[in-house]
Amino acid sequence: SDRIECAYHGWSFEPSGACARIPQASESVAAGAVPSRRACVASYPTREHKSVLWVWPWEEDCLTVAGDLRAQPEGFLRGVADDASTYTR
Repeated sequence: SDRIECAYHGWSFEPSGACARIPQASESVAAGAVPSRRACVASYPTREHKSVLWVWPWEEDCLTVAGDLRAQPEGFLRGVADDASTYTR
């Protein structure tokens, strides 16, 4: 699935930032809350590399640093093992 889920609250969101699910809400409450603009979040370009979620939260185009390996996950995590157990919970 392309959805992201909050590990604490369990809310899940579509890639656009629209809320997809609020597990604590009853069906009738969720019917009004899930589509609400108040339940949505900002959407940012993301990428997963070595089990780490990378987010580009700036307004500038993320391609402006595309040529700088230090700004890319591959450069930043150079030397880090592919085994995510060494740096994730």
